Amino acid sequence: MIAALLSLTGAAWLARGLIGLAGPSYYAPVAMLDFAAVWVMSVALLLSAGSFAGLLRDWRSPDRPVSLAAVTGIGGAAAAGIGNALEDALGIDVGWMLYVIGAIGTLVALVALGALALRGTATDVWPRARSSPRRSASSPPTPAGSSSPASRSSSSPGKTRAARGGEPG
Repeated sequence: MIAALLSLTGAAWLARGLIGLAGPSYYAPVAMLDFAAVWVMSVALLLSAGSFAGLLRDWRSPDRPVSLAAVTGIGGAAAAGIGNALEDALGIDVGWMLYVIGAIGTLVALVALGALALRGTATDVWPRARSSPRRSASSPPTPAGSSSPASRSSSSPGKTRAARGGEPG
């Protein structure tokens, strides 16, 4: 589900970029391309808010700054999308303020999530199997109470090498 949402968000931003190459007028839309540019931008921002929400749900991180940054991204992208639609598509003047506040919130969230990813906090986005190592179909199951060879390895490398017949080190 989240992969489909992220793909749709990327497609919306790609469409927004391609429409932008034609040079539409965002501030005073008159032609069909101008209105398409405004609505595609609003939809892309709203899909970005949904993507932040999906990532927050799948993140499974107890780290409070990651959650705070994702929630800021949700609110910022939603506010920017609504503000863009209000101002440019519907001509409601107060939409610019909502758009600017939302755009700043989205920017702050993206920078914060990038910094957290560099720090190593936000790297485990996709859930991984946290259970025992996978067995092949031909290997017999380990009996209850015993451990797999990987878990029996000692923390001391010298003992492990000696057990294999190598030189202790």
